[in-house]
Amino acid sequence: MTNYVIRALKKRDLPKLLKLARAYWKFEKIQGFCPKRYQRLAAKILKNPSLGNTWIAMEGDRFIGYVVVVLLMSLEYGGMSAEIDELYVDGSKRSRGAGEALHEPSSS
Repeated sequence: MTNYVIRALKKRDLPKLLKLARAYWKFEKIQGFCPKRYQRLAAKILKNPSLGNTWIAMEGDRFIGYVVVVLLMSLEYGGMSAEIDELYVDGSKRSRGAGEALHEPSSS
């Protein structure tokens, strides 16, 4: 397992997040990726932590993955709940622990 730095997304990271998000949507065959809309919504989450949070995985200075966790009201769970909306690791870095490392902040 490689050591990765996992940290919260910062506004200056948005262009690099867009690159990873585009790769995620392509990998999952999700249609309709709109960079402007995605960046606007990601920035909205950054400004309002009550909506969720985004963490990135870094290897050195390279972004290799990310997880977006959104918060929502759940009747089933009796209040606020967190849900992983997107989790992606660059294909060349899979099976090395980055996805597991991204899971840790999203589960706390």
